[in-house]
Amino acid sequence: MGYSKSKISMPVIRQGAGMAEESGRERRRFARIRLARDVEVTEVSTGRKMMGRMTSVSTGGVSITLDVYLPLGKKVAVSFKIREGSDFKDLTAKVLTVKDLSDGFAAGLEFIDISPEESASLEAVVNDVYAMRELKLFAGLTHEEALALRSICKELKFKEHESIFTEGSESDSFYAVAKGKVSITKKSNIEGNKEEVLELIREHEFFGEMALFKGKSTATAKAHMDCVLFRLTIEDFNKLYDQNHKLATKLLVEFIKALSRRIKSMNTELVDILYPDGIKGIDPSIVKNENN
Repeated sequence: MGYSKSKISMPVIRQGAGMAEESGRERRRFARIRLARDVEVTEVSTGRKMMGRMTSVSTGGVSITLDVYLPLGKKVAVSFKIREGSDFKDLTAKVLTVKDLSDGFAAGLEFIDISPEESASLEAVVNDVYAMRELKLFAGLTHEEALALRSICKELKFKEHESIFTEGSESDSFYAVAKGKVSITKKSNIEGNKEEVLELIREHEFFGEMALFKGKSTATAKAHMDCVLFRLTIEDFNKLYDQNHKLATKLLVEFIKALSRRIKSMNTELVDILYPDGIKGIDPSIVKNENN
């Protein structure tokens, strides 16, 4: 039988290294993400149900808070929903850790007898969060924000040399490189239709952000090698703006910062090209510093 917070006060009880405080993905047996979700907990032995709140989850288990004390080793069934299509029903778990809080209890539950399909589904969610946060532009997102953004971004795969978009075509998408490399080229005004490589977009970098501000592509993008991209369309961004104004604004600020850095870099390169020996009477470093 469980005990309410009003009936008992428990000291901190810790057991097992698998539920240690998070200090980085690489130091855990199971990568863990911090999400807040409602969780239904059912005692296996009695069928008694109670509601809790998820604080983090991994393929190995879930951390929750609730106002009922659960003894160590207690078997429970937990049900929760992480996102559309990721509903988990009656996952069997045992209580691995318990911590006394001022207004309830924190419990670490370890999954037992989880099916390969359920494990794969949980792993996909965790990987999606870390994949978004590995992108330089989104490194500062919380796990909640990364999951929300990943849920609206479409994953695309391109073979080596395959065209992603062409110069002058209608453009409505921003892209981030999850795997591989992308070459950005532009037709030369001097040598006819010969294409010049402007930039090589590497893994975890992004391109096409001007689509959020301008309707046509100013260059051509091709897969430099087999690659996996995340695409965010203007329509998706507008929906995100309506549904999660805070996250959309955060992304917009990051886009503007990135554009500013690129413009400064282009100005510096232009000075070097036009005035390789420096501008007469002016120290070229002064011009570069003006762009910083």
